[in-house]
Amino acid sequence: MHSDEIHIALEDVTLFARLHMPGQPKGLVIIAEGKDCKMLKVMNEYLSRALHKKNIATLFTYLLDPEDQEYDIPFDIGLMSEHLEKVTKWAFRQPSLQDLSIGYFAVNTAAAAALLASIAVGNKVKAIVCDCGRPDLAGPGLASIKPATLLITGAENVYLTELNWYAYSLLTCEKQVITIEGDPGMFEEAAKARKIAYLSVDWFDHHLSLLPSRHTAKMVMHESRIPGD
Repeated sequence: MHSDEIHIALEDVTLFARLHMPGQPKGLVIIAEGKDCKMLKVMNEYLSRALHKKNIATLFTYLLDPEDQEYDIPFDIGLMSEHLEKVTKWAFRQPSLQDLSIGYFAVNTAAAAALLASIAVGNKVKAIVCDCGRPDLAGPGLASIKPATLLITGAENVYLTELNWYAYSLLTCEKQVITIEGDPGMFEEAAKARKIAYLSVDWFDHHLSLLPSRHTAKMVMHESRIPGD
């Protein structure tokens, strides 16, 4: 396993990132957060380790620079989407990454940014997981999303679950909603973090491994409910 802490210089900002490369990766998942949040660290650790076991590389990055993170601008979806688009295009230019299919894992408002960025970067993005997210903030762009999209939400957060189902109704790609018991925003609970990581890795492992000829735009029209521990 090769790991590097890097800084990705964009036109308007330099973003911190962490790249983990298995020996022969079969895909790349970009784990995108709006800004640093201690509650997400447990989730990211479980997710990254599980992806690496499946031989999937990870690129973790914040979509806002440290100066912007000091301010309460979590709903600047356009800015975060633009940054994720540029980070993805940076990955396309790296010899070790350019041939890999790409997935996005995004939380909270970064979920909408990931959905919108997938439109801009084209068909190399094959899968998206939005966890405890606000995919509804992608607005009219939801109808143009092509990557297979998994929405994970918690049964206790009724408002967020309703917003995820609203976004689901507008998606025309392969899609699924998974509702877990409890609130997936409570990432300090290791059992829930492991469960979310398992669901996400299963989604990425399937869709990033598909051959182009097999990657069809079928739709999955059902809800899955995962009982609590």
